[in-house]
Amino acid sequence: MARALEQWKSWLAQWAIPEEILAQVDESPWRFSPSLFTRRLEQAESAVALSLADPNGRCSALTPSQARALEALGDGGTLLDVGAGSGAASLALVPLATHVTAVDESAEMLEAFSENARARSIAFKTVLGTWPECASSLDLVADVVVCHNVFYNVSDLASFAKALTGAARRRVVAEITDLHPQARVNDLWMHFHSLPRPEHPSATDAVAVLKEAGIAIHEEHFIREATVIGSPDDPEALEFLRRRLCLPPNRIEELAAWVRQRETVTQEHAVTIFWDIQETLA
Repeated sequence: MARALEQWKSWLAQWAIPEEILAQVDESPWRFSPSLFTRRLEQAESAVALSLADPNGRCSALTPSQARALEALGDGGTLLDVGAGSGAASLALVPLATHVTAVDESAEMLEAFSENARARSIAFKTVLGTWPECASSLDLVADVVVCHNVFYNVSDLASFAKALTGAARRRVVAEITDLHPQARVNDLWMHFHSLPRPEHPSATDAVAVLKEAGIAIHEEHFIREATVIGSPDDPEALEFLRRRLCLPPNRIEELAAWVRQRETVTQEHAVTIFWDIQETLA
């Protein structure tokens, strides 16, 4: 019995938003703003550029996720970015990435990815769809597969990760926060909706699922700049948080006032989870 996977599915089910709360708004709480993700691309791109300009200290400015992907790319190779968003996980690895295939279920995100890829003059292809469904219908294979900030959206993580393995020739590099990212606003769910939210799953739980699935993973823990969630001084980020909390537009000022009372989080703990294909299949 896959105990770790069943526990993972159980925790994720607890994050479902009750229908009575969803009914209070006319918009999806799951829509992401591409520009918020493009900011992370620009930050990642700067770190990679600094490292490539200094071969003797190559990984000094890199996150473990960037370092492990560049290491696997070697002198160059192709990338598959699953849950690509605006391309922060993959487009920052130019010029070692010679071609990038981006998979995302959001057409809006893929449009932003395409714009960013064209601006960097890299060969690319986009695939609109969900993973691993699109993997079974298309020949999606690359030297390195990257998958950032996606695992907490996946119920059957074992099948998802096995499909990542099947698409990679050399290595899979995933990145997630150590705790479920929405746990950071659990107090706001309680304040606005009197709705208690869970703390799990966590990166530790993801690791347990992957090991249970027979994947020979490695993990590296680090601290990164926190993903912007609802800064009262950033209208776009505040609007993102309003939608995520299923609040109508007329409560934006109330939300801003409440957020100003909270401690500002500027850093978050994250984990790079990677595995080499030859080691996993051995």
